[in-house]
Amino acid sequence: MITRSFLSLVIVALLGFSCSSDKENPMGTASIEGTWDVAELKVDDSSNQDLLFAKGIFDVLIAQDCELLALTFKADGTLITRSGVSDITIDFNATSIPCPTSFEEEDATWSLEGDQLTITDATGMAETATIQLNSSSLIVAGEDIEAESLTGTEIVFKKR
Repeated sequence: MITRSFLSLVIVALLGFSCSSDKENPMGTASIEGTWDVAELKVDDSSNQDLLFAKGIFDVLIAQDCELLALTFKADGTLITRSGVSDITIDFNATSIPCPTSFEEEDATWSLEGDQLTITDATGMAETATIQLNSSSLIVAGEDIEAESLTGTEIVFKKR
């Protein structure tokens, strides 16, 4: 179901990442600190119609420069997620998809050890994901976020 795919992306934004700041930078000169905007949903499984549909919607909204999901990693180990994903509405009778106009913000903490990014939400729930990081992109495997509905995807963020 497409709603489930969108819900999984919201889970990425709200629960995905964790703990306290780690000043070590094990990925060379790239720093995770700063604001990262979702830039692409990559789908490896061409038979999963729900994921392909979600990718198509994201592609359209990203091409319109819509704000969908932003992660701001601060030097003090805090993380702010700003997500408009749950506000995406699709009118199958319309000729376009409007950008989200309302956003949810959540605070969390983060730590990075090697390629392991841990995010702890306000309730203390921690999630760890294996990431790929360079100076301009942050990539998280979908199965590290939500194995049930995002397996076979990668979420690509670009640094502002």
